Amino acid sequence: MKRTPSTLIASLAALAIAGAASFADAPVNLIKNGSAEDATGNVIAGWSWTPGSITPEQGVGGVSNDAFEGKNSFRIAMTQPVGANVWFVQGFSLPPTTKSFQVIFSAKQKTDAARTQWAVPGVGCYFNDKAGQWMYYQYLRNVDPSDKWTTFTNTVNVPIGATSVGLRLAVGSQGVIEALFDDIRVYPSDSYANSLINADIEDGTLAWVVKRTACNDKQAVADVAKDGADGKQSLHLGSTDTLNPVHVSWSQMVQTTGGITSYDISIKGKVVDGAGANHPDATVGYAFLNEKRREIGYMPFGVLTGKTWAPYTTKVAVPPDTQFIEVRLCLDGTGLTDAYFDSIKIVPAK
Repeated sequence: MKRTPSTLIASLAALAIAGAASFADAPVNLIKNGSAEDATGNVIAGWSWTPGSITPEQGVGGVSNDAFEGKNSFRIAMTQPVGANVWFVQGFSLPPTTKSFQVIFSAKQKTDAARTQWAVPGVGCYFNDKAGQWMYYQYLRNVDPSDKWTTFTNTVNVPIGATSVGLRLAVGSQGVIEALFDDIRVYPSDSYANSLINADIEDGTLAWVVKRTACNDKQAVADVAKDGADGKQSLHLGSTDTLNPVHVSWSQMVQTTGGITSYDISIKGKVVDGAGANHPDATVGYAFLNEKRREIGYMPFGVLTGKTWAPYTTKVAVPPDTQFIEVRLCLDGTGLTDAYFDSIKIVPAK
């Protein structure tokens, strides 16, 4: 698929408004040969193929002529159901003032029709310090199971002390799969960005997880409302039960950034109570989790109180051993209530 002038303008406009960082000002894509156009056979210039322990009969990495942009794309094909983690990787240096960068890529996949074994393509990155020492790996995004080209965007905050990055196009698999990647771009910014995906809810429920405890989807509604604080949509939680308590939440978990000790969390919300004397509490909170994703602690910081959109903010000090922060948007109690949440942000504190 070729970019037309109108879609290119739209892409640049989207970059200009993405998160807290200004990526549209970045003049150069830090990735070289991000569309695999410079290739000889299955050798793609600027990229290294890491097959791990698999043989060419079990899986290959190379070039496909099924492309989103131009003539080529990156192809990873597992042809036998063996356990493997394989990837293409490209390393690049970060400009000295970089605090975050945006990763944009397009991808599609084909799996065996029976899907008898799991197979997950995705993109991640690792950080190195100025001595070239590995700091840690951050997984960015799984590719949705679709045979249609889809474009994904992720924002990554750079850990303190990192000077270079390795970007991986990867497949973790015990099944048969063909994954294609194309049009890979990385734009740096000199300001920190919102760590959350789909923070403005304009992509529906993408990246947000609903959880219900001791109630069903008729008692506790969780969906997207056509009513946004800044855009057109928001996350909605509703209670329809006047006899039994509901416990329902939307949540999203993000990896903490190395060296960052505090974060600013903000959200806009409103609540509309129905008839009756009792109404559930609509709250906003956050949880700290360790590397095994076990909860270290949970803290609510806002109770929604008004029928009009209002901001709720807090500054969070990160305790030791924290690897993840989870934002939780909750509705708990008995009665008729609708709560709405929008413009949710987690940003390293200034």
